[in-house]
Amino acid sequence: MPKSALSRVDELLEKKPKLDLRDKKILAMLSEDSRMPLTAIARKVRMSRDTVDYRIKRLVASGIILGFAPQINLGFFGYSTYHVFMVIDTLNEARKNALISALSGHPNTRSVMEYHDTWDLEWVLVARSLKEFDTILIEITKDFKDVINRKDKLAIIKGLKSIQLPGTLYRESQHNLRKAEKREKSKTAVDETDIELLRALSQNSRLSTYEIAKLTGISPDAVGYRIKKMVAGGIIYGFTILTNLSALNYHLYTFCINVRTFDVHNEMRFREFITQNPNILRAVKVLGDWDLLIYITADSQESFHQTFKETQQNLREVIADYQTWAAYKEHVYNNFPPAIADAQLKKARKSGNGG
Repeated sequence: MPKSALSRVDELLEKKPKLDLRDKKILAMLSEDSRMPLTAIARKVRMSRDTVDYRIKRLVASGIILGFAPQINLGFFGYSTYHVFMVIDTLNEARKNALISALSGHPNTRSVMEYHDTWDLEWVLVARSLKEFDTILIEITKDFKDVINRKDKLAIIKGLKSIQLPGTLYRESQHNLRKAEKREKSKTAVDETDIELLRALSQNSRLSTYEIAKLTGISPDAVGYRIKKMVAGGIIYGFTILTNLSALNYHLYTFCINVRTFDVHNEMRFREFITQNPNILRAVKVLGDWDLLIYITADSQESFHQTFKETQQNLREVIADYQTWAAYKEHVYNNFPPAIADAQLKKARKSGNGG
């Protein structure tokens, strides 16, 4: 799937397909297991296998489903995630577009999001250390010092919540989300073939073992075994879908918060709150100028305002400062940044572990 298609937010999108209850059920199930067989989905939604297949293809064709992807534990490969928010010179359109293109094409990039509020861009990238992150950032700012006016850097400490679809869609589909499993540090070794498998799955995790076998040059049985090994080893912790929130008629807001303290009691209470709140898509604890980074989905200004006020209320005893801004367009999203795959292939070849 081309990178240009992987835009999970696009406020310019006008045609927004309508979904019925069964479409929502299919989306909910695929979000928790994008490799779920058609027969299993058909049984749960009480439809024929062919009808389910048709509906999934229709969801893809309409732009709601952007792709099917594995949820990869990037920490296994020694990578951490960083966020850089930028204020740029928007009057220089050519240089702005050049910067977006450079960020989108960088091998360490996960996402490039454009906003129309306080910040203009959010660049999400991976790096093996703070030093590597700093080096990457210096290279970008050196090349675009004429257009980047201000930047804010955050490093993710730990995740607090992450779901693939707006919680209201899960509720409407009457789908109960599984509890997230705690991931232990894996001791599983990977070779070149495993990396190629991850690449193939990142392109389309619904590919059959036979289709992946043709791409990787190993037998279908070996493909199945290796996938199970990476799941058991915590390298892959699930299979999901990538969706266009705008096509689902949702808007995305980013909410950054500073707290005076965030002890165990406050964190437990906050975790309980965000777990129950259907509009909070993702929340992480971060290191930098902010302490908490929260992504909110809402189908109306009223819905966003309610979630915003509820979050404030939950943190009323410790909140010190906050900012919110609305996402305009995601320019790119990489489920498995090329830098990770390239580094692992180089490491495997150097050690002679070719698979």
